[in-house]
Formats: sequence, structure tokens, C-alpha cells
Amino acid sequence: MKIVGIICIILGLIFLLSAVIPDKPDEPQRGIGVRAIIVLMGVVLTGGGCAFLAIPIYNNLVRSRTIVQQSWADIDVNLKRRYDLIDNLVAIVRGYAAHEKQTLTDIAALRSKASTSSDVANRAANENRLTSALGRLLVIAEAYPDLKASMNFADLSSQLRTTEDRIAAAREAYNAAVTVINILVRRFPDILVAGVCRFQQMPFFRAADSEQVAPHPTF
Repeated sequence: MKIVGIICIILGLIFLLSAVIPDKPDEPQRGIGVRAIIVLMGVVLTGGGCAFLAIPIYNNLVRSRTIVQQSWADIDVNLKRRYDLIDNLVAIVRGYAAHEKQTLTDIAALRSKASTSSDVANRAANENRLTSALGRLLVIAEAYPDLKASMNFADLSSQLRTTEDRIAAAREAYNAAVTVINILVRRFPDILVAGVCRFQQMPFFRAADSEQVAPHPTF
């Protein structure tokens, strides 16, 4: 399709150039009607060639954006599962360490803020803060033997560990997809189609600077 597009553009430009070049005195003179037809053919061929080039670029941009959206959906599903696990984990810790009220309150507030974040960048920042607070909670659990011995706590900790691994994998896939589309919308000639069709760069979902991931407790 790209080759066809290039050929059409070249032919179109040839027609347009031929329409504006004056006829030689010793050759039959072309009337206005003939020149108009040549210009029209040139415009059609050039426009058609541009369309042939633009269609695969547009389809590729749509495909790349869809992959980003699907990857984000995977992250969102696992984050929501993490919220549920954190709620249950906090409830269990509260039963064994009620006087750790401030830490538990902070986690609840951060969990609520993370789940209601309006965009990817804010959500990533809030998720990192929640991860840090969760790490403090698991450290606190070390000081309570009865809590560590709880089967429910151990089961939730194991599920949380699995969920964190899934989030990390989904984040990696999402960021890879974002890298692809961000390159496309800045690359020529894709940038022309991206500008007309309003494709924009998409934000990364970054972990903390220290590549912090929620601790993997071994209770």
C-alpha cells in the first residue's frame, strides 16, 4: 500500500507540474479546460497517494493505542484486587494491633486516594505512597507473634505477594506499549497523521524511584 501511495503521489505531482508548465510555441496549445482536467487528475492522484500512505499509519496508531488501553485495564484489575486485599489486611491487623491506629488510618486514606486518582501520573504517585505505607504495616506485623501466626493474615499476605507480582508484570507491559506509541506520534511521517487525528503521547505508570515494590512477606 505504501508503494502504491508513493507512485500515486509521484504521478500526481507530474500531472500538476505539467499543468503549470507553458506549452511550447511549436506544440498544440492546451486550453483552460484541458489544464483544469490535468490539475484535477494531479490533485486526485496526490490526494489518493497520501491516503494510501496515511491509512496504514493510522491503523498502526489505533492498534498501538488499543494495546496501551488493554495493558492499562490489566493494571487496573490487579490494583482493584490489591485494594480489597489491603482492606482485609488492615481489618486483621486492627484486631491484633488496635493501638497502631495512625498507620492503619494512613493506609486507609492512601488507599482511597489511590483508587480515586484522576490520571495515570497521579495514580502512580499515590500507588507508590500506598506501597510505602503497606511496607510499614508489614514491618509492624513482625512485632506481633499472634498476628504472624494468623492463618488469615498469612493467606492474605500470600495473595498480596502474588498480586504485586502481577501488577509489576502488567506495569512493564503497559510501559512497553506506551513507549511504542510515544515513538510513533513523534516519528515522521506518523507525526502528521497523529496530529490530524489527535493522537497524543501517553503517560508511563512508573514505580517509585527506588523501583520499590510492596514487600514480599514470608509469614
